[in-house]
Amino acid sequence: MIYIEIILILILIRLLVSSFPYSGYNNPPMFGDFEAQRQCMEITNNLPLNEWYKNTKNNDLLYWGLDYPPLSAFFSYTAGYIAILIGEEKLVELHESRGYESFSSKLYMRLSVIIVDIVLLFPSLFLLSKIIIQKQQYNYESKTRNNIHGILFFILCLQPGLLLIDHGHFQYNNLSLGLVLFSLYFSYIDKDYIASACFVCSLMVKIMNLYYSPIFFFYFIYKKYQPDNKIQSIVGVLVHGVITISVFLLCLLPFMIYSQSVDEVFENMYHVIHRMFPIGRGIYEDKVANFWCSVEPILKPKNINKRVLLGICSGLTLCAFSPALYFWIKKALLKRKIRNDSN
Repeated sequence: MIYIEIILILILIRLLVSSFPYSGYNNPPMFGDFEAQRQCMEITNNLPLNEWYKNTKNNDLLYWGLDYPPLSAFFSYTAGYIAILIGEEKLVELHESRGYESFSSKLYMRLSVIIVDIVLLFPSLFLLSKIIIQKQQYNYESKTRNNIHGILFFILCLQPGLLLIDHGHFQYNNLSLGLVLFSLYFSYIDKDYIASACFVCSLMVKIMNLYYSPIFFFYFIYKKYQPDNKIQSIVGVLVHGVITISVFLLCLLPFMIYSQSVDEVFENMYHVIHRMFPIGRGIYEDKVANFWCSVEPILKPKNINKRVLLGICSGLTLCAFSPALYFWIKKALLKRKIRNDSN
């Protein structure tokens, strides 16, 4: 019963945060991220699939052009289609819906974010928090353990950044985060192939999850590596590779099927990948609070050749996560050695 009460409170808090104006509210011509998500619904529900990522007469990429991976685009299509079914067709009307901010449309969009939390974020955090409690070496009574788990679950679901960005500013970050968390959960219970599929799906929702990919990559290799059975190790790694590639291809398959020729397949893939990695726009846009925005007054990164800047960014990112990755690998191998020696 405690969990039902917790979830109801979490939903209420999200509704309260959502009642405040979002970023870009009533602020033309670009409005804000609310308009960006609405525009994705408009494009995916009115244009043929091979034009979703392409600059055309009906798809001005400079006005919140679709730049999320395919699974995110399919989510936008689904959300827009449901909006049409419930009588909110003005929300996705081609060209005519720009800046559309009726009360009912805002309510629908806000509720769609909350539904994502209910379907993906809450269950994944519930399962992971339960694992965290189970790993604690304390002899709690069942009721006490459930209460502690409920408190931990409640705190995790109230992470301020996610709460304010998704439900205040307006985005669907928890769509991809929920999939990452499910990947962690399935990894812990040794359902590694499902975990791999979940993580690839998270990448195909938001490409920024590539930042997590090094640790997942080495973790899956570590789990499949068996010093005494190299053939089994190789087979396990290959199966992971096949699953990863298969999920990627499955997400891209609609764009391939929709193509009329081999050349069009490559053209569609080019536009999708080009929009997923919008290097041409530069290192950051507007006033995004990241490292490059902070050093702009001194280093002027926007004046650096974009290809050179891409190499610099990749190198710095590699340097940033390498120490943590090194110590994790070292610790994991040491734990395996101790376990093997004890056996």
